Amino acid sequence: MNDPLQNIATITDGVAKLSEVLSKGVGGMYAPTQIKRVAKARIEVEKAAFDAEKEILQTIEENPNLFSKENLLVRAIIKTGYRLTIEQDNIDSIIQQAYVQIDSIEANDHDIEDDWLSEFFEKVKNVSDKDIQFLWGQILAGEVATPGVFSMYTLNMLKQLDKTSAEKLIKFIKLSFDGVICSTKTEVLNKFGLTVLDFTILQDMGWIGQHDIIRKTIKEGSVAVPIQGTNYFLYIINSKEFTLSFTPLTRASIEISNIKSYFTTPQDKFFFELAKPFKEKGCEVHLAVKSGMNQYKFIMDL
Repeated sequence: MNDPLQNIATITDGVAKLSEVLSKGVGGMYAPTQIKRVAKARIEVEKAAFDAEKEILQTIEENPNLFSKENLLVRAIIKTGYRLTIEQDNIDSIIQQAYVQIDSIEANDHDIEDDWLSEFFEKVKNVSDKDIQFLWGQILAGEVATPGVFSMYTLNMLKQLDKTSAEKLIKFIKLSFDGVICSTKTEVLNKFGLTVLDFTILQDMGWIGQHDIIRKTIKEGSVAVPIQGTNYFLYIINSKEFTLSFTPLTRASIEISNIKSYFTTPQDKFFFELAKPFKEKGCEVHLAVKSGMNQYKFIMDL
């Protein structure tokens, strides 16, 4: 596997803050200048452990009383050591991902809560899928940079999220603005590789609101609506007032949308879908970015 730390050219404020947090919470071995050395040392340790385990097992095989208390204890120790090694490897992989992600994030001076950090490592120790590790790495980087952006509630929700569900959730978030999904029509979902069943499953899991309907009133004039997971806005110019109904995202989904790297360029087809409910009402819709206090710059027409 390529070393994700090779892209860190300088020690930014975010990288320094993550190192400080980890040195307090899980030991100084996670400073970026030490990770490569620790990884090499681990290879040697694991090789020695493998050789020792092989020797112990051979001794057990030669012992006719295979299920004696002594032999059971030895096998339990071996099993526990193997499990702890896997857990530590998972944690290390996620920390390395966090270093890469936080390198490009502006960090503030607020301290991360110890309880949050402890809960985080408890949740991730059994996460071995590389894509989900990437997601957890971004969560750690985001929380260290801006403590409070990801709640304990969201950590509990993430623990039940597998790779397939995560991919579906990201698509629903990309179909959202201002905390609501632009459309749950079958034809719209199918266009983006989603189904009504996906929608129902994520509702049952608590990522999409089950019973609530959010009504949004668009008044005559112009309004800028934030697009979920991005720094972009739908800039809507309207000639008459109207109201639309939408299905909301839950708190956990809205927090996940703070991971900006999952959401792509202004040419993304999702943006055009977001504009449709308003264009069907005769509105003029632009993709925009904020350029000042109550000022917006148009990027393209939608």
